[in-house]
Amino acid sequence: MKTLAIVLAAFSLVACGGGGGGSSSSTNSPSSTPLTVNGTAATGMAIPGAAVSAKCVVGSGSATTLADGSFALTIVSGQSPCVLEIVNPVDNSKLHTIVTGAGTATANLTPLTELTTARVLGGDPNAFFTTFDAAVATQKITSTAIQSAQTDIGLVLTGTLDTTALANFISTPLKAATQSSPSTGDAQDKLLDALKLKLTNSQISTLATALASNQTTDSMKQTVSSMTAAPVANAGTAKSVVVGAAVILDASASTTGAGTSLTYAWTLTSKPTGSAASLLGATSSKPTFTTDVIGNYIVSLVVNDGRTNSAPVTINITAAAANFAYVVNYFGNNVSAYRTDPTSGGLTAAGTYATKTNFSTNPLPESITISPSGKFAYVPNWSPNNIDIFSVDTITGSLNSIGTIVSDGNSPYAITFDPSGKFAYVANMNSNYGSIYSFDSVSGAFSSIGRYASGLFPSAVTFSPNGNFAYVTTDISGSQTLSAYTVNSATGSLSSVNSIAAGNASTGPKMAIDPSGSYLYMVNPTIGDASGPINGRVSAYAINPNTGALSTIGTVTTGISPDSILIAPSGKYLYVVYGGSNAANGITNSNVVAFSIDANGVLTNIGTYATGSQSTSIALDSTGKFVYVVNDGNISIFKVDATSGALTNIGTFAGSFTSSFIATTKR
Repeated sequence: MKTLAIVLAAFSLVACGGGGGGSSSSTNSPSSTPLTVNGTAATGMAIPGAAVSAKCVVGSGSATTLADGSFALTIVSGQSPCVLEIVNPVDNSKLHTIVTGAGTATANLTPLTELTTARVLGGDPNAFFTTFDAAVATQKITSTAIQSAQTDIGLVLTGTLDTTALANFISTPLKAATQSSPSTGDAQDKLLDALKLKLTNSQISTLATALASNQTTDSMKQTVSSMTAAPVANAGTAKSVVVGAAVILDASASTTGAGTSLTYAWTLTSKPTGSAASLLGATSSKPTFTTDVIGNYIVSLVVNDGRTNSAPVTINITAAAANFAYVVNYFGNNVSAYRTDPTSGGLTAAGTYATKTNFSTNPLPESITISPSGKFAYVPNWSPNNIDIFSVDTITGSLNSIGTIVSDGNSPYAITFDPSGKFAYVANMNSNYGSIYSFDSVSGAFSSIGRYASGLFPSAVTFSPNGNFAYVTTDISGSQTLSAYTVNSATGSLSSVNSIAAGNASTGPKMAIDPSGSYLYMVNPTIGDASGPINGRVSAYAINPNTGALSTIGTVTTGISPDSILIAPSGKYLYVVYGGSNAANGITNSNVVAFSIDANGVLTNIGTYATGSQSTSIALDSTGKFVYVVNDGNISIFKVDATSGALTNIGTFAGSFTSSFIATTKR
């Protein structure tokens, strides 16, 4: 069914005459010659029950349209030219037409007659009708002017609407479709239908204004071309977010023809298995939804300009696991969790979680290790000789205790997964061996499968990137030893390759291997003399790619008591945090020192950056763009310059804890 609608801008329409389908009235002049105007009011659908008014050079009249939109209006002794106006009872919009000649005339009221009237009058038809001036009407409303206006309109609509088959916009008889007979309209009525599909009511109003201002047909044709441009949907560019994040979609870059407005239809066409995500405000320009499962979400957008739909477009939103930083509070016997912001590097607190506290002595948690999947966390507790196991909520970062295992050795200190993720290795500080566990990636459970000989006080284990070699530090009476092992990838067992003296012990992650697996770097504080500690150092070693054996490259100095070390993902820069003091010499410092790594593994100091008090541990975020340093009571946040390796302090996250270790997830 066609929808009855005329929403053209207020242009008055004047018709001369009286009588026809409804009551009529007329004002007579002394002449006895009647003027009769017949016509049909339609926009592709008849306009029934509408008031038609006429103002002529001599006389005026009114009528009401019938169900088929037709009307007949007679003005006794009336004289043209006349202007007719119809007011649509549905929305009070108006259309106009003009009449010339004497006796009986046909004058339809349609959007095309509105355009013609505006062009002939050279002004707003509604305003002209309201202040009808007989002298001006006589001057402007002529048969020649009407034909010229129709020619101009035909040129302006070229490529949009073919009007060549319509001999006269005003006087060609029109049979309009009606609500009860929507398919009975003639060719002219169908032409009006086509016009309505091409131009909205407001656009026709805009075009009428342009015609009234006597713009050139070329200029107006460009205007119509911009109006009739098909709407184009733009859903924005692909997004990457962390799971649990609210996504705001934006269709504001979608385009449409001049004088039209858009409506929006968004659809979440694909989402990961198990997701319950749904769109809020799917018909708005900026709907939202919340990612709830890791994976890819596809959203489609179609826009409509009131006439046609755009082609659909899609946007992909990839939800990755959120990443977190976990800080071990040694004397607090707990772990603090923080969400890391991959854009700003900022931290958001995600809770504090107790370690094993049901012992008379403090558990003294030493470190925390995150499983390769990021779904589990492990905290070795020094005094009760056990390891807390937590599941990690990958959306909120919260830790949920799922068990505790008794350590195979005394004073478990650090836990490391091999690159394959199948085995976990524990350094037991008060034993002469480390422990090896198989790892169940589904349940997070550890199962003891053996030990590796290390010498006394093993404190750290690390692996070459390819997983072929392992390296263990031990500390015997203040003298640190660095041992190399080959790794049996099937059983996880370690076989000794060689050991070398490596200075003195430190706390925190002691070693780092560059991404190529060519060089190993280890921190040691150096005990110093009777006056107190002196500057520590970083020792550099080359790794034999065939055997895993180590050979010394050299050392560089750091500040007092370097505790933790890491290498940038590019392999070009190394960072060491130190936080020692020498009270006897009045030295108290905590800093990060940065080194560049050349092609031969040699380190060069490129800068020192102040941290907080008693810095103990350093970690990179998941993007490699930010560095976190744990201090006594707060965390320093640095931004990494990927080109120069320089650090910029961008803030401090305060806390009420005594922290000793930090680890980040890198999903």
